[in-house]
Amino acid sequence: MHARSPEQLPELERRLHRWVREGLIDVETAAAIWELERASPTAAAVVPEPTPSVRRVPVLTEVIGYLGAALAAAAFAVFVARAWQDLPVGLRLAMTGGGGLLFLGAGAAIHRSHEPAVQRLAGLLWLIGSAGLAGFAGVAAADVADLPERAVVVSVGGTLTIVGGALYAYRRWALPQLALAGGLAALLAAAFSDEPFRIGLAITALGAAWAVLGAVRVFAPPAATLAIGCVLALWGPLPVIDGSPGLALPLGVAVAAGVVGLGAFARQPVVLGIGVVGLFLYLVNTIGHFLEGSVATALGLLVVGLGLIALAVIATRMRPRHGPPRPAHG
Repeated sequence: MHARSPEQLPELERRLHRWVREGLIDVETAAAIWELERASPTAAAVVPEPTPSVRRVPVLTEVIGYLGAALAAAAFAVFVARAWQDLPVGLRLAMTGGGGLLFLGAGAAIHRSHEPAVQRLAGLLWLIGSAGLAGFAGVAAADVADLPERAVVVSVGGTLTIVGGALYAYRRWALPQLALAGGLAALLAAAFSDEPFRIGLAITALGAAWAVLGAVRVFAPPAATLAIGCVLALWGPLPVIDGSPGLALPLGVAVAAGVVGLGAFARQPVVLGIGVVGLFLYLVNTIGHFLEGSVATALGLLVVGLGLIALAVIATRMRPRHGPPRPAHG
């Protein structure tokens, strides 16, 4: 949009700027609203300005930014895996804390842009920076204060929750929200560390509550909030599989089926895809666990699954068509 002072901006343009910045709508939707209101005869006197122009970041620039962030994170992960234990504690603190602050600062330098590509990149940098500060807290708790494992997890989860929550309160973007959700999940894991099944139930409940907050639009953007909640809900049963597969696997299947239903009902393809992937993985493990490799039973379930697919296709084809009837030919 135009680079003008707030005093010069019409009321509608100011609101569109704010809605885009808060993640409620994207730039294309803002431009469409602007054009509709400007073209309206009753709005012509209220909105005399021309349609705001949006300078879009080239796709290559956005891709380069993501590749740079991914390369830095991957290189750091490889370095940690191979040389972390040989580093002095001071250097570990400097790398995690300094790296976290560096990524947070890089995100802060570009976060005011109205361009969606730049906003996404800033959100990614903030997510990595939040993880860096959480790592700093973990190193300080484990290697400096020599705290027990549960206290270390609390330090990591608490830092991630505070930093991610502050960033999300400042800019309601999806990736800072992901940091907040991850921090809360870590705190729940620490709270029930002695009882894995309760960890699974708590994280699944957190994911369900998160999805509800997205559905009622308490958290924004709603689609991303739904997706984060569904991922948390599906992740919940995983810590329980090794110890109690008879409980965790049916729970995972039920949660995944619920995510699929939610995605279909809310018409959210991403949520639907997350649910389908989760349902596939949990069903594969469930069949393998309860059927103990029975080929005949697995083939029977395959036939039932294909039959359900056929029924869904037939039901879709038999739905009444909307709109005027087609003229008869001949």
